[in-house]
Amino acid sequence: MKSILTLGILAVTLFLVVSAKATTGKSMCVSAGATSSTSGPVKSIRIGLPRATQNVARGRATKFTSASAKLTTPSSISDFQLGEVYAYPNPAKNGAIPILHIEVGIADSVKIVAYSVSGRQVHEHTLTGMPQIITTNGNSVYAYEYPWAGHIASGVYYYIIEADKSGRKLKRSGKLAVIR
Repeated sequence: MKSILTLGILAVTLFLVVSAKATTGKSMCVSAGATSSTSGPVKSIRIGLPRATQNVARGRATKFTSASAKLTTPSSISDFQLGEVYAYPNPAKNGAIPILHIEVGIADSVKIVAYSVSGRQVHEHTLTGMPQIITTNGNSVYAYEYPWAGHIASGVYYYIIEADKSGRKLKRSGKLAVIR
């Protein structure tokens, strides 16, 4: 995670240097840094560069300005809590593959069991590994997304999601319609 963040900081810094140089035609000094809590992920980033004023255009020294951005980080590893769980598209029409979206933080395993309306189990799958980081409206969350592929007959299905982390379990159920 730190290496990805470091690459991101370097990319932003390089972009600012190139942008500033292209705008003014002069070399510019840029600094970047990151701060983190003692036990967790990076919480904020500070990037500074000289203020683009008439002095820069004339080649004179300028004041140094910095900007900071608050990062919205996904739930930390210790945050194992149930967020949104849904299926999309719902209903799944004309051969569309339904995808189950499951927000539980980082889990050891996520078990998905689907039942027909009659109560017969029709599908089961267990997800392991790291979830994706999904950003919506500036908020980032860890989410597992499972595409339920294969032939699924038309009908209504109930699914039960059970996430497990170190013996602690979270459950959620939902309904999904398929129209072929």
